[in-house]
Formats: sequence, structure tokens, C-alpha cells
Amino acid sequence: MDMSSQDQYTRTLLFLVFSCIASIVLLAYPYQTVAAAVQLTEVKAAMQIVELTGYTRARNSLPLSAEADGRVKHVYADVGQVIAEDGRVACMDTAFIDLDIETNKTDQLRLKADLEYFSRQVKRYKRLVREKSSAQSQLDDFVRQQSSSRQRLAALEIDARRLAEKLSRHCIVAPAGWQLTERAIEPGQWVRSGQQVGMAGNYRKLLVPFSLTVAELAALQRDADSLQVYLPDSQLTVSATIERISPAYDPATRKRHVDLLVEQAASINSGGVRVLLRLSLSDRSGAVMVPASTLTEKYEQFWLTREDGREVRVVYLGKVVNADDKRQWVRIQSSELEPGDRVRLR
Repeated sequence: MDMSSQDQYTRTLLFLVFSCIASIVLLAYPYQTVAAAVQLTEVKAAMQIVELTGYTRARNSLPLSAEADGRVKHVYADVGQVIAEDGRVACMDTAFIDLDIETNKTDQLRLKADLEYFSRQVKRYKRLVREKSSAQSQLDDFVRQQSSSRQRLAALEIDARRLAEKLSRHCIVAPAGWQLTERAIEPGQWVRSGQQVGMAGNYRKLLVPFSLTVAELAALQRDADSLQVYLPDSQLTVSATIERISPAYDPATRKRHVDLLVEQAASINSGGVRVLLRLSLSDRSGAVMVPASTLTEKYEQFWLTREDGREVRVVYLGKVVNADDKRQWVRIQSSELEPGDRVRLR
């Protein structure tokens, strides 16, 4: 074999060796090469934002009633004012009850003096009886009078407590810090026991009532730990918690009653403030959402590519405002896509 034929044979052999090595590499790592070149994302269920409107009201309301007959002497709070620390809203004239209390005090002083006298006599006659200088009957008489005075004094002390309680009920009271919402009495007015004379409400914390469907209630409970509501009139976003969920079901509306508790803010310590509650619900149409970068527009139709490389035609429904991240997401619909499917990013 000459030199030129040997060189040609060597080059051919090297070409075959390198071709075999390249084939082996491509056969051994095909998926890793594709995966490194393709970025994938997951299809998510599309959500729709439901906006519900409610209005604030007092967390608690209390009707105020008189507990004794009498004429109103002082009124300490007007509608809208905060109840003072002593809780007094109005007080009635206490002239007669004051006289009864003075009479009771006088009677107690008299009986205490009698009891002190009879106690000394009992002690004295016990000594005389031991010395046989007095009859036992005289000692028994003083003992009886001492016991009678002690019993009457105990009865007067009980009556004094009754009068003190009755005196306290001559004032109409409400919890301190609440606000007076209604007032139906004036100084000089005669009121009877049990007559309602006003209303007080606890506006330090506010309730917002809503009626929710089963799906809306589930969405509310899902976000309970980070629940917020929006006050459009004040342009404020405040925290809220679920105060109570009624177990009752309204067959007419197919909804349940829910009260949200809104912490106090300076601008909303009153009833009737409009509150917006936004809930994210699954889209009933079966739509899904994907990043906008997955879509390709061809001939006025939208397409995306599945993980296996197959193209799927989709119906474009619009952009998603409340997406999970900073990327632009869009709502689409296709019978070939379900939440959890993986598609390629362009």
C-alpha cells in the first residue's frame, strides 16, 4: 500500500470512529438535551373575583330600661356620646329612697344602743345569779331582750342592703366606652320600671354581615388567616376576622349568614360604612390560566405547546388581573387542558 492510500484509509477510519461516538452520545442523552433547551410551566385553574358589599354595624347593642319608678333628675349622655367610666346615662330623683335610708340608719343606731345596754345587763345579772342575789327570771328576761335586739338589728342591716341596691337602680347605666344611639327621656320626665328609654351600642369594634353561598363561604374560610376588606369611601384596607357563622340555611337564597369583625379605625367607628369583601372563586366555565408567554398567535387563532411538543388550539378569554406572580397571565379555554398540565414557554 502506497503512502496516499494509507492516509486515505486512516482518515476514513477516524471519521467512522467519531461518527460512532457522536451517535452513542445522542442516543444516551436525548431527553436531557431537550429539557435543557425547553422551559415548562404548569396550567392553573382560572379564578374569578366576586365582590360583595356589606355595611358596618355595632358589635353589640343593648336596650336601656328603667329599673324603678321615678322622675328623671339628671341625663348624663346624649345620642352619639361615649358612656363615661361610671356607666351612668340618667338618674332619677332619690328623695324618698334617701329618707328610707336615713330612717334605717337611725333605727340601727337605736338598736345598737339597746343591744349594748342589754349585753351589759346580761353580764351583770349572770354575776348576781351566781351570787344568788337575783332571780333567774330577771336574767332570762334580759337575755330574751338582748336576742330580740340582735335579730332586729340583723333585719335592719339586710334592709339597708336592699335600700342601697334599690338606690343604685335609680340610675340607668350602660357599659363604659359604648355610645348612646337612642335616647327617649328628658329631665323631669316620669318613667316606670321596665320602660325602655334608649339604646347603646359597642362601636369600638364593628360587625359586617354577609350572606354567602357554599362556595363563597369556603373561599372565605380558606383566606381566614389573612382576611382583609376594603372601605371605598375612605379608601382604606383593614384587617377582618370571622366573628360567627350561622348554622342556619336560608332556602330562598341558598346562603348562610356570616358576620365579619372589623378592628376599629378612626374613620369607621360608626355604623353604615360601606365595606367590600373580595373572594377568589374557581371559574365555573372550566377556564384555566397560563403565562402569556406560552401562547402563539397563528392566523388569528391562539396555540400553545404541551410538554410532549404537541400543539393545542385554545380560546383566548383575556388577561388575568390578580395573578399569583409578576408575570402576565391570561385566561384560556380548551377541552384538552386541565389544571396541573405542563406546557412550554416560548
